[in-house]
Amino acid sequence: MTATDLATFIAHVRAEADERLVILGAVDPATLPPKLREEYDQALAGWTALRGLTEEEAVELHVTACEAAGRELTPAEAAGLIGRQ
Repeated sequence: MTATDLATFIAHVRAEADERLVILGAVDPATLPPKLREEYDQALAGWTALRGLTEEEAVELHVTACEAAGRELTPAEAAGLIGRQ
């Protein structure tokens, strides 16, 4: 993943998070049954946290996700991350 690819990816994720937060903002959580309220609160917290990631945190999350998936960074990803330093 090149630096440009990473920036594009981050912009895409932020735009998606913004869309989800608008949808969640249209819901009155007080009207939800307890189980759905719990899911709503979790979704709101998750999208809010994702939207607030800095670029460095996004890179760290990507690296961690690759490790958790049991795969190494591709050569292009590694080169893109090295190019950011």
